[in-house]
Amino acid sequence: MRIPHDDVVALMDEASERLVMPRFGALQAGDIDEKRANDFVTIADREAERFLAPRLEGLLPGSLALGEEAAAVDPALLGRLDSDTPLWIIDPVDGTRSFIDGKPDFGLIVALSRGDEVLAGWILQPTLGRRAAAEHGAGLMRGGPSLTDGSAPRPADALPRAIVLGRLPDGGRARDRAPGRFDLRPRPGGGAIAFLDIAWAAADFAYFARGWPWDHAAGALIAREGGGAARFMADQRDYTPRRWNEPLLVARDAADWPAARATLTDP
Repeated sequence: MRIPHDDVVALMDEASERLVMPRFGALQAGDIDEKRANDFVTIADREAERFLAPRLEGLLPGSLALGEEAAAVDPALLGRLDSDTPLWIIDPVDGTRSFIDGKPDFGLIVALSRGDEVLAGWILQPTLGRRAAAEHGAGLMRGGPSLTDGSAPRPADALPRAIVLGRLPDGGRARDRAPGRFDLRPRPGGGAIAFLDIAWAAADFAYFARGWPWDHAAGALIAREGGGAARFMADQRDYTPRRWNEPLLVARDAADWPAARATLTDP
């Protein structure tokens, strides 16, 4: 299957420029809803998803789309993950709370999966123009300002830089386990930024207590294609979009994944 990479990038850029960024810092009271307690959606989320879903399906005849907002209305759409039909997985605005608050740490995420496998993934942070993308077996692609690249040499005794989103598997708090073990980075608004920080070598690993396929599918592939690993904490199996809301650990370097897991699970 040919992955229409450039077309996906163009659609994400158009959605960002036409539907997301014009709303950034300009939302009105009627533009924000609460799907459930503390789970927000805005007019930008809905409009961007409605724009992206049919156009992505049009890039690959016979493919389907699974968007966060459509699934919130009709959870039965999650059943599309059980099919082997090519599936576009869309998070139109990841980090909606940051978007509402006028903070820059939000992003657009698109993944293409088929069965258990993520074929391709794209993440865009429009406020910085920072992006990362990957195709299965083809490596990592990055774009945007080089000043966000954290790959400069660090002291040999530097602690690994960790992003932790949610409670640890045993219910502990990361800040209680951090001293002398890892450099706990500021919590970003959503997974899109955590995965971009992994891709841009600004973080060494990221832990997610939970998340849906639209949160993690693209980023897991991006991490793996960059030489890293994305595995479930419970059984140490590689990420698949057919499992969700399970603790997930992502390492920038696959060789560091076991040590990172031990750091997070050892009280």
